[in-house]
Amino acid sequence: MILRLRAVLLFSTILGFLLFTHSATTKTQSSFMCYCFSNPGFSPVYFSNVFDMGTLAQDTNPIQNEFYEYLLGRFEYRTDSSLGATCPFFETMQRAQAQKRNYEDQLRQAGKQINEIEWTYTPNLSGPITTIVQHRMQTVGPQLPADHTFCFSDTQSGTIYVTGPVQTTTSESMGNWGIGFSQYLKQKYSFGGRTYCNIGPRPTAERLVSAHLQGARAANKKIVETGWKFDPKTVATARQEDEDREPAPVRPNTQAPQSELQLARAEAQKDVPLARQFCQSDPTLKLVFNCLNFSHAVYAFRMAHHTDAGAKEPIASLVDDEKFPCQGCIDSVQVMFWVRRRATAEGLNTKTRECAVSALTKTLNANPAQVHHRLEQFYKESVAQCNQ
Repeated sequence: MILRLRAVLLFSTILGFLLFTHSATTKTQSSFMCYCFSNPGFSPVYFSNVFDMGTLAQDTNPIQNEFYEYLLGRFEYRTDSSLGATCPFFETMQRAQAQKRNYEDQLRQAGKQINEIEWTYTPNLSGPITTIVQHRMQTVGPQLPADHTFCFSDTQSGTIYVTGPVQTTTSESMGNWGIGFSQYLKQKYSFGGRTYCNIGPRPTAERLVSAHLQGARAANKKIVETGWKFDPKTVATARQEDEDREPAPVRPNTQAPQSELQLARAEAQKDVPLARQFCQSDPTLKLVFNCLNFSHAVYAFRMAHHTDAGAKEPIASLVDDEKFPCQGCIDSVQVMFWVRRRATAEGLNTKTRECAVSALTKTLNANPAQVHHRLEQFYKESVAQCNQ
């Protein structure tokens, strides 16, 4: 049984900055393009369409969670990492499509199978923005109570079983729900596979269930809405039956030793959180880098060079390596924020400021390996160019 508990996230304050910087001569970015992909540490890697995610008032956590739930329903995709899915966003469709192609090429070079799937996120424009997040983040604003529970089964003979979302208390035990749902399915449908349950605010729970079922339908699975609800007496009986069973015999380990490629993949996967942490803590990189994309680029580079010195090159020197293909590392939105803040503090006019945003973004994308040591120089050159 897989239990996935996530917290609740509302919206970011970034939109306030965008509105603050709006003027009669500057068009505020009203929406952003996004795509999603599954954990690059595993193969195949699933990629969604590029789609309009709406404004920056919405965080990408709800999107990546729905994409991950879709993959669960369609492929029973699971990962032993906290990185289930990732959804980077960009300011233009052209930019998003280009970065998606570049990243897919990197993964193919690392020996990954790429699967393109027809999945698009539809923003919820009528309700509050909440989610059960995969990564704990500080919440902003009032939270809706996580009081709706739902459960799914694995696929058995082309059929999945579901219940909920059902209104519950906010202190429900997902372990108890899973035990009860498993016993119910075993008794009524002779189901012997795995089940898992989750809890969240009603709008979030409904969207996650919908995403899971959308994936199941895409795989032509039969969906059985059981209408089951938790009964504490059933769980107590199930626990007693489990305690009465004889312990399973200990069997010798017959698993084949890991291949060289599997070992390389495991080592490269270890660097993903380290690379992201390095980027987020670096005073220069965190200003203009998409640290998530950077961490994935490190992984792809490690796999592409797992038989040579590239597999062991320190992250601190890798970021300055001209041979390190860091497409997607420059975050044009963060560049825009940083330049606008600095240019406003320096008293630059709107025309110069927006020109500098465009010029610096172009320079950084052409020279990602020089960002670490030349960001200040590149900024001043961009301002000087725009003042001519």
